[in-house]
Amino acid sequence: MRVLYIDVYFLINFTVDLLSLYFSLAILHFEIRRWRLLLASAALSLYATVSVLFHESLWLLIPVALASFVFMLLLCGRGAGALRRIRLLLLFLFLQLLIGGLAHFLYGLLSKWLAPLSAEGGVENRRLLYVAVLILLSLGVLRFVTALLEGRGSEQSVEIGITVMGNRYYGAALVDSGCFLCDPLDGTEVVLIKRSVAARLLPPAFLSESVDALPEQIRKRLRFIPMRVPGARRILLGIRPDSFFVIKNKKRESVRVVLAYDKEEGDYEGYKILIPAAVARNV
Repeated sequence: MRVLYIDVYFLINFTVDLLSLYFSLAILHFEIRRWRLLLASAALSLYATVSVLFHESLWLLIPVALASFVFMLLLCGRGAGALRRIRLLLLFLFLQLLIGGLAHFLYGLLSKWLAPLSAEGGVENRRLLYVAVLILLSLGVLRFVTALLEGRGSEQSVEIGITVMGNRYYGAALVDSGCFLCDPLDGTEVVLIKRSVAARLLPPAFLSESVDALPEQIRKRLRFIPMRVPGARRILLGIRPDSFFVIKNKKRESVRVVLAYDKEEGDYEGYKILIPAAVARNV
């Protein structure tokens, strides 16, 4: 009789989920935090374990599956927009199939190599343990490939933090080497923010550009930023934040910038904030 221990089944799923999620985050330039990665992988593996124990209860498996994916996206996709989180989920599912297929292939090889031991108890679980170890060892190779992809990719992101009048926002920002917006008065680099970010940091009158309705302490910080787009020229309403810091390579640095509300909401590749490359290079 074929016997499979549930702890071994959890381990093999945890290994595949860990690698799939790690590689997905790295390719899409999400911030990788070890505790978030491990916790999300454990939640996904718990779902896989539950699906074995209750494989006939679809009413239970479907909500648990949705809950585990939502938990993963909220935990590892912190600060990202809905489109970027969808990309993360789709890439994760694709890599799950890819790495899961590799695990199945390795399992087949081990089954042939360990065939003489089939009479001994627990051989099925030892095979799965070997597969888990082999996949974990491949993490070093995946990290090397990821580093190459990151170095050649045209997209780059950094973690940022903003404070305006006691309101705070933390998340990921797209670094755009083609953005050269600056304050015409003193040359300070301009950071573009979408409506969802502006709504968390600034009063409604700022979003509607009702300057006269803004408090005096905000009006003193206002800046008008000229912006050229194909066939037109726009004026963006900007403001100096209380603080703006960038986290890059585990280094946190405060940077002097102007926040400008982009009411047209350009394409930020799924991000909510766009910063000039010069800002990131200062860190």
